Amino acid sequence: MLISYNSEKYIKEAIESVLKQTYKNFELIVVDGGSTDKTLEIVKGLKSRENRLKLIINTPDYGVGHARYVGMKNCCGSYLAFIDSDDVWEPLKLEKQMCFLIVHKHKAVATLSTIINKNGLETGIYPTKEKVYNLKNYLWARGIVTSSLLFSIEELDMGLFTPLIGQKNAEDLYLIFVLMRTFSDIFILPEVLTSYRDHAESNSKKKLKHYFAVFKISWKFHPGFLGLCKIVMGGIFYFLISKRYGTKNNFGKNK
Repeated sequence: MLISYNSEKYIKEAIESVLKQTYKNFELIVVDGGSTDKTLEIVKGLKSRENRLKLIINTPDYGVGHARYVGMKNCCGSYLAFIDSDDVWEPLKLEKQMCFLIVHKHKAVATLSTIINKNGLETGIYPTKEKVYNLKNYLWARGIVTSSLLFSIEELDMGLFTPLIGQKNAEDLYLIFVLMRTFSDIFILPEVLTSYRDHAESNSKKKLKHYFAVFKISWKFHPGFLGLCKIVMGGIFYFLISKRYGTKNNFGKNK
């Protein structure tokens, strides 16, 4: 699934990276929030040549969280993967992930990700510290790029995703916490199969809103005084470090 809104600059590359997958048995759902640039023209042009591409125009636009919820309600497969409109998949991504899930009988897997800039040049590897992530270690060792995820949806309670309708910040974190609550673990396939596009650093006001959303989501999944202290101190620490040194915000993708 791909969520778009005024994404004309990168969306063609993102969609084509999905259509070039060696694993062919999939449908790509594009949920657009009523783009006013050439995004819809690009998507419709690709759709006219590719019957695996489905377009949903979701207006009025209530943000990424709501768009994902709408897209998930329209999924008909057993597995789901997200790709942001400016990210890129390697051709073997889905094939290797599907093989991993089937062979190991797991429910959710992510990949390592390279970081690229606005020009598509590699600037580093997204920091992924653990081989397996769960609710106990994720707050201290964030490292999952949403565009690298593949997970089973057959056992997911869609009711858990209804809060995404009003979620304006940290929707990636909410998604990951729901997956961890459902499956316990998200495994990391130790191969770089996703490219995550890193844009200019967000301003301080936007970061504070993001951290507040992280706090609310974390409290939902981590009730208790000790968990609260960890969340608050962790948020303050990362905000101060990022403000002082320009460190990348790893609480989740927040564009």
